[in-house]
Amino acid sequence: MVAIKGNTVQFCFFCPWAGAVDLEIEVRARGRRKTRMVRIPEGYWLAQAVLPAGGVRFRYCADGKWLTDPDELEIDRGSDGPCSFVEVGDAARAAGAAAAEGPSG
Repeated sequence: MVAIKGNTVQFCFFCPWAGAVDLEIEVRARGRRKTRMVRIPEGYWLAQAVLPAGGVRFRYCADGKWLTDPDELEIDRGSDGPCSFVEVGDAARAAGAAAAEGPSG
């Protein structure tokens, strides 16, 4: 699950069987970075990042196994394997406003 507030993104991933979970984030023109997530109660893992506006690819690595976020519907199937995809900042606000307006016509 991803919660976006402006450019701050909170990643919450349910994986109770994992001993360790890393979050890999890829931002265009800035490359990739990996962050160790923190285990919180009930089998969830948490990480937060401040990211630039635009599209962000991300995936989780639980005990060495790459996983996408099952709560995010958009999957980008890049050459390095599937990644979840979200819009951050102004792009996310614009997408939300368009969805709220519904289909035109």
